[in-house]
Amino acid sequence: MYKLKIYFTVFLAVICYAAQSQSPTQKIEFKIQSFRDNNRVILRWAFNNAAQWRYVNTLGVNIERADDNSGKFKKINKAVIRPINTKEEFLKLDTNGYTYRGMLSIFNVPGKESKGDMDYQQYAMYYILTSYEIESAVLTGSAFIDSSVEAGKKYTYRITVANTKVPQINNSFFVSDKNTDLPKSPAITPVFSNRSVSLAWDTKDVKDDYFASVLERSTDSIHFEKIGQPIIKVSSPEEKPEDETKINVVDSIPNKIKFYYRIRGLNTFGELGKPGDVISGKAYPDLNVSPFITGVDSTAPGKLTIQWELADSLFDATAKYEIYQSKRFDTNYVKIGEVVGAAANKKEFSFTSKSLSTYFKVKAIGNRYNQTTESEPFLYQLIDSIPPAIPVGLKGSVDSTGVVTLKWEKNTEMDFLGYRVLRAQKKEDEFVILNATPQNITSFKDTLPMNQLNTVMYYKIAAVDARYNESAPTAYIEVKRPDLIPPAPPRMDSVKIRDNKIYIQWVKSFSKDVSGYIIYKKASTDTTKTWRQLISVKSQDTSYTDADVQPGATYYYSVQAVDEGNLKSAISDPKSVYIEKAATALKGVKNIAPYVARQYKYIELSWQNNEPEANQYWVYRSSPGEELALVKVLPANIKRYVDEDVKNGATYKYAIKVVYKNGKSSKMERVEVAY
Repeated sequence: MYKLKIYFTVFLAVICYAAQSQSPTQKIEFKIQSFRDNNRVILRWAFNNAAQWRYVNTLGVNIERADDNSGKFKKINKAVIRPINTKEEFLKLDTNGYTYRGMLSIFNVPGKESKGDMDYQQYAMYYILTSYEIESAVLTGSAFIDSSVEAGKKYTYRITVANTKVPQINNSFFVSDKNTDLPKSPAITPVFSNRSVSLAWDTKDVKDDYFASVLERSTDSIHFEKIGQPIIKVSSPEEKPEDETKINVVDSIPNKIKFYYRIRGLNTFGELGKPGDVISGKAYPDLNVSPFITGVDSTAPGKLTIQWELADSLFDATAKYEIYQSKRFDTNYVKIGEVVGAAANKKEFSFTSKSLSTYFKVKAIGNRYNQTTESEPFLYQLIDSIPPAIPVGLKGSVDSTGVVTLKWEKNTEMDFLGYRVLRAQKKEDEFVILNATPQNITSFKDTLPMNQLNTVMYYKIAAVDARYNESAPTAYIEVKRPDLIPPAPPRMDSVKIRDNKIYIQWVKSFSKDVSGYIIYKKASTDTTKTWRQLISVKSQDTSYTDADVQPGATYYYSVQAVDEGNLKSAISDPKSVYIEKAATALKGVKNIAPYVARQYKYIELSWQNNEPEANQYWVYRSSPGEELALVKVLPANIKRYVDEDVKNGATYKYAIKVVYKNGKSSKMERVEVAY
């Protein structure tokens, strides 16, 4: 209410300023646009400069209409059209709405030190703000909706400034008998990446029809939803002329899910155009892990089968595998085949070869941008296919900084080459190799990230000989990371009154190491206004009943999670409930009068109360299928509430009670309103 008073003071100052402003010495030139839709014609008008706009705001305009080009004009507006100029109208505005922001542009009258360019930029911003919704343009005095036209009939409109003799030009406009045709919106060029898609389009062909683009997304190609606010291209001085109509946005999406996109143009009448062509695609993870060859088997004389591994999570990111062969370790690799499609999931390739000793490589080709990763060379020799022994004595430890030290005993084979270290976050997951090149020492250090929720890491060791025969891995060992991350907070679900007791419910923390919950309580009657610990409960509990309550007080509750390391989460957002007294002699509000404004999409309640000790009004509301909930606390001098969160065909219940200066309150007075 404090802000509204300030803005209304500015509003009155603007009216006074405008009343004193002199008429422009030059002619007032109208720039008129129209939009026709069946039995409705919408007119919008603009001016050459902001000074004319501000001058016309003070006087308003009249709209005259003539059938076809008959020249017989008749005034069709009941009252002079100007921006809203009463306190009652202004107080009804949503402070987050386009009408409110447009009115602030009108309020912001430039002083003597302001430049004309600054004033015009302010006017341009006003025109954009009132273009998102035609109702905003109407309420701020730059548009008119004629709903009395007849289908198939042509009209000529004339707009004149009221109460002035200043010459006016270009103030008439002809409207044909055809509905305004909005062209198809441009097509999108997508580039899908890891967890995102870059969407580009060019508005060159529709820039005279639409001032903004609305991006829509769907997961089934049928039901599309708008993403964010309408997009307006803002050009920079460094931009080339051919790029001034090109738009590029990035949308964050999960991988492996197909999404559909389309564009709809938005014109200055708040009307959406025909959607452009629908494009679709999926985001895939980056192919950033190399395959590794696990073996080459001889299934028959002269026939070899190469087998390799790559994380299953990268299956959708891989388009195909290419297999290469060479007689040397480092050069002269020749492609001998590839595996594509469903067969690639087997991760093997069979072919005929007479070589007794050869090197192989497997290259993974990504399904976007031709991302590639390549395995280390694998030596195949017909003789010696026996792998080394499985390493023994694997042990691990971790310090307070997250550094893991692994140690094991050394293998004794004559052709021993080294060890591979494998790691997984879950014991049932696929273990990932940490060192692509086998190492011949019997220790390994790894650093665990300390900002992750998982507390355990699993390790295995495998031995490799000089012919790249690899042993089976050891049994996994478990290394537990120091827990420095508190659990995620739970969420309060509901607080209800049952049998003069308060029943509390919450949604559990998603952290897996939660050992219990602490419930906090605060009462409005507590003069210290501090939270106190009510009780600690088990990790499987999601509710608690508080019997220590008194009528006539408001109680607030919050929940906190505690993990196994006694780390505590943040306290959840509180929920409150008021326990009414069994009876009260205090007077409530009288004569609740609902007013339904369907044109402006709100319900307004007003009431009467003349009690001098009244301090506040508490307004409760419930949507269909919901319970009453407190939605607004108003000071005693405000006896009016506006609800703009309404839907057609719904019935809403409201209740209002008076809270007195002594903290006591009246009973609720209720009303039901059908919207």
